[in-house]
Amino acid sequence: MIDENEVRKLAVLSRLQLTEENISEYTAHLQQMAEYFEPLCREKMEGVEPLLGVDRKVNAMRPDTPQPSLDEKSVFASAPEVEFHHFVVPKVMP
Repeated sequence: MIDENEVRKLAVLSRLQLTEENISEYTAHLQQMAEYFEPLCREKMEGVEPLLGVDRKVNAMRPDTPQPSLDEKSVFASAPEVEFHHFVVPKVMP
């Protein structure tokens, strides 16, 4: 059972600022989702192999063979700014 206190905890962890109206709405939605998946929790899963992906390919990788790479001049040709052989990008973390 999902109650409003659970939604408040999730909001804090998710850094969401929810109004009381939002909390009521999200409580109802999350409870509906939990009820939808509840029958799956009652299924017996012994012997069921975990699904690692929807694609059945195993190790679908190309061979690791050396390839010619781009020269430095052409790589940096379209860069807006280069400093000491590196791309200069805007700072994203304080």
